[in-house]
Amino acid sequence: MATTTAGATTTAGATTTAGAATTAGATTTAGTATTAVAATTTTAGAGTTAGATTTAGASTTANKYTSLAGKVCRANANGSDGGGRLAQFVAATHVPDADTCKSMCDAISSCYGIEWDTASGDTRDANCEIWKVPIRGSDSNNAFSCHNKTSVLKPPKGFADSVLAGVKVSSQNETFDYQLENKTLMANIGACVNTTFTNALNLQNNSFYGDIQITHVALKTLGANDLHISVACSSKTHHVVNLHNRIRTLTKNMKFNGFSTPLVAYNHGITDDIDKCFRNEYHSNLTAAWDNITLVNLQGLKNPPKGGPQGPGTGGGQKGNGTSGGKGTTGAKTYTASVTAEMNCSDADQVILGSNGTKAFEEAFNKVMKKATLKNTKLEKVGCSRRLNEDVRRLSTTGVQGVFTYTSTTDDKIDANAFKSELDLQLTAMGLPKSTKVTAQAPVEQTKTSSAMKSQAVSFFVAVLLAGISSC
Repeated sequence: MATTTAGATTTAGATTTAGAATTAGATTTAGTATTAVAATTTTAGAGTTAGATTTAGASTTANKYTSLAGKVCRANANGSDGGGRLAQFVAATHVPDADTCKSMCDAISSCYGIEWDTASGDTRDANCEIWKVPIRGSDSNNAFSCHNKTSVLKPPKGFADSVLAGVKVSSQNETFDYQLENKTLMANIGACVNTTFTNALNLQNNSFYGDIQITHVALKTLGANDLHISVACSSKTHHVVNLHNRIRTLTKNMKFNGFSTPLVAYNHGITDDIDKCFRNEYHSNLTAAWDNITLVNLQGLKNPPKGGPQGPGTGGGQKGNGTSGGKGTTGAKTYTASVTAEMNCSDADQVILGSNGTKAFEEAFNKVMKKATLKNTKLEKVGCSRRLNEDVRRLSTTGVQGVFTYTSTTDDKIDANAFKSELDLQLTAMGLPKSTKVTAQAPVEQTKTSSAMKSQAVSFFVAVLLAGISSC
């Protein structure tokens, strides 16, 4: 939604819980209750631009978008919701390009698309809107483009729920021993970094920076003389994308002052204070500078998967998108399972038409099957065949069947009651009819029974058809 009116609502949107993930390795407790320090040694990777934004945890298979150039997104089909960045519709931040904005949308839960500001400078309040509600309409504005997401792929590492701020510490020496194995030293540095960030946030003294906690600090070496610090910032009240915006402004020595309002200069001295943290411990001339800002999953950071450390811009560990993840893939198998959402045939037609019905089923699956990574979804009507006479149709269950292909380390069955609750919420949000009942079939492992699910997908329909024939 384009920022066309001043004074738009700026209260943060959806509630998020603590969350972020990137570095692995042995974890020790730092000097405060809220800081954990993970110390790892890796080979330096390609350099990154200071303060650059990257998106961790995004699906390796890109979601699909329908893009409208010269358009702003609207929540109403007739484009009548008035403009301005309204908190009930969007969260927003500033990123380098539209593809990064889409990647951010892919990395978080309940993102229906993005609006991209094509001409916003780096010191503007935001240029990337993340839509928290379905995009049902658009309005003309050549300075923007609206991109409606038409698929919902769950990131393999789990949805992001926190922001990871990166700081790179460098030594002028050819080599430098940071003594990461020294737990006392790591605890002292972790506590000092925590205090530095916390003080800078507290000094803002306004609602935009309230309720932001430092929930994890991780250290890792980069080559012979550099160290990378990852600081996880989490909030229970700020949407994770709005939280990203608050933290990224700090890397510019600016502070957020509301949407439709320019950033305000703020010389917080975070990197200078981190310099002091290291000089006090090492008694050596070390220099700190901002590195990349990332969306991450906190649980994955605190409990990295087995198989070696990994992190942004580092070697080691399994290949991925630069984060340690929320769910490990060791032992994961591919399954297919189906659910049938009962409703009349007219309602089923509405759900099948377009992409929103598929989005609703995928969102419900991701909410209920938290240990699974969704790969593919197919919707089809059941019990509504024109070839059935009216008497047989009355004997059958009508509705929409969703067939899901996914990977998981367990063969848990989809909870039909929980799925119905989530599905009805999503269908209602998209203006689609709700289900009257949901039934779920047990999952079938694809590698063992490749054709079993194809039979399962139509078994209920065939059984009803035979029952109708036998009663004639």
